[in-house]
Amino acid sequence: MAGAVSVSSMVPLFGADASGLRIFFQRNPTFVSAAPARDGPTSSLPRSVRDGQAGRLDVASRAHSGHGAAMSETDPSAVESFRAAMRRVASTVNVITICVGGERMGITATAMSSLAMDPPSLLVCINRFSAMHGSMEDVSHFCVNVLHRDQENIARMFADRRQHALRFLSGWTEDCVRPPRLIDAQASIVCRRIDHHRFGTHSIFIGVVEDAQVREEVNPLVYVDGQYGGAVD
Repeated sequence: MAGAVSVSSMVPLFGADASGLRIFFQRNPTFVSAAPARDGPTSSLPRSVRDGQAGRLDVASRAHSGHGAAMSETDPSAVESFRAAMRRVASTVNVITICVGGERMGITATAMSSLAMDPPSLLVCINRFSAMHGSMEDVSHFCVNVLHRDQENIARMFADRRQHALRFLSGWTEDCVRPPRLIDAQASIVCRRIDHHRFGTHSIFIGVVEDAQVREEVNPLVYVDGQYGGAVD
């Protein structure tokens, strides 16, 4: 889970070989557009954390950036139905973090999925209009911080640009040699970014896992139907 693509549905399609995803994109040129000029920063909100807008198809934007005629002919009723369906899918809540030139950056996202165990890898999807997207395309590493049920305030903080100055004040690793890691996260997974693909309003980032740490108590923060909750609530 992060918007225009259901990453969880890709796992059975591509199996345990991460190269299968790359082959799919190469053989389906209409699935991925040529990368348009980098978008300026707008909202840092994730695709579904605020108002369940997963899968929104911005027709005008894609038509302008060359995503193909087929993309601009999407039935609006299908978009609304898909949005309603995705509101019924419970997703873990994550904060994706990077470090750029000594500056720590992060964004709340629900679009994350494991890809393979050999090599250990995962996918995250980031809105192309978020402030962090451009930097995410350039970094060598990123960290997926899976939030615990008691960290809802962190999810809200990283989804609200007004709280930007408060995000890394406490609870995070101090250095910027590697992406920031939330010390008491449900899980934190550091990945080496190996590839990314743009599709619609989002980009799919593929990372190979280099380090993973977990919190013993298992009770992740989840998001469903526009609300935060716990897996064991």
